[in-house]
Amino acid sequence: MFDKRWLKRKVRSRVSVITHESTTFSGLLLGEYTDGVVLTGVTYYAEDGTPTPLSGEILVPRGTVAFVQHEPMQIRPSSS
Repeated sequence: MFDKRWLKRKVRSRVSVITHESTTFSGLLLGEYTDGVVLTGVTYYAEDGTPTPLSGEILVPRGTVAFVQHEPMQIRPSSS
């Protein structure tokens, strides 16, 4: 499915988890486990793109994960 070593290096990074059902969970990766991927600070995007913030931690079951996308950090220039 995906390289677990790559995913382990992305812990504490922002990622998007895209499912086989074409839904997306975007949030901070807390960990990846045999049963799934755990995120916090999550926004859920339905198939139509409608965003819904979710509270707490969520587990995306591994069998539903199509792929994981790392979201690069956005560095804002200082206002000096």
